[in-house]
Amino acid sequence: MVLNQTQGRVPIGQETRERVIAAAQELGYSPNPVAQMLARGSNRIIGFFSFEKTFPYTAADFYNPYLVGVQREAGQQGYDVILFTRNQAETPRKVYQDGMNSLRLADGVVLVGNYPDPIELQRLTKENYPFVLVGRCKIPQGEVDTVVNDHTPASYEAARYLIELNHRHLGFLADDLSLAYHQERLAGCQRAVDETPHARLTILNSQALTDSAELKTVIQENGITALIFADRSLVSTTIKLVLEMPLRIPEDLSLLFLVSNTWDLPLTRPTRVSLNRDVVGQVAVQRLVKRLEGALNEYQQTQVSCRFIVGDTTAAR
Repeated sequence: MVLNQTQGRVPIGQETRERVIAAAQELGYSPNPVAQMLARGSNRIIGFFSFEKTFPYTAADFYNPYLVGVQREAGQQGYDVILFTRNQAETPRKVYQDGMNSLRLADGVVLVGNYPDPIELQRLTKENYPFVLVGRCKIPQGEVDTVVNDHTPASYEAARYLIELNHRHLGFLADDLSLAYHQERLAGCQRAVDETPHARLTILNSQALTDSAELKTVIQENGITALIFADRSLVSTTIKLVLEMPLRIPEDLSLLFLVSNTWDLPLTRPTRVSLNRDVVGQVAVQRLVKRLEGALNEYQQTQVSCRFIVGDTTAAR
């Protein structure tokens, strides 16, 4: 009971505890973690699995802050974290190997990835294997636990800021508007524009980014004075084309980013919306631990707010 840190019917005095610990140290004894796991039905391990092509080892990876948040909160909750990194060359990465759930080493898992496999999520659900998904999925909200960034309010605040700087014609850069977070960013910006007389929002995609001359033409024809970046995949290409044009940033063209700056920007302090990704990871672990410890029965989507930060890539008209 001393070594397992458990309580019996009769309290064990501090002197006795110290004698037991001293004897264990002298004998080189330590509890068998497998035996402990079998005794309590849990090994107090939380897994972290990514559906992405690369595992988020480095700080530059978009999903690394989520992992940092998971590790921090798991430690505070008394859990270890195991990283499932096998079969990284497999695209898309799979939970199930040879028909078996490869996550079973952990009591439960936090899943991340832009395109989680709905079939695998449904299999985990049918097995009653505890998991929390960071991001959105096609399974109804009442059937899985998800933790997401709340993009709409911050996007509204960002577009509102541009309008207060007297910008009336805004360009919104995004390719795949079927993605929920692109839709949420668009909804926030559109709401700010709809509230403002004579304001207009023009949606631009990669077709307008063939070269700097084409982008310049699109900007001039639509009278765009501010570009809103809502799609991570378009940032690097667009910035390169913008810097090739005879335009001053931000005097001639303001730039605002609704995406996290995980790219190498030649801009020191971009005006942007910052995702609290580490907080999302922490909240995911909190939800998962509650479920593992029997304190949670319902499934829901938990939203974590984003922050709008004013930098030096926007200016008044």
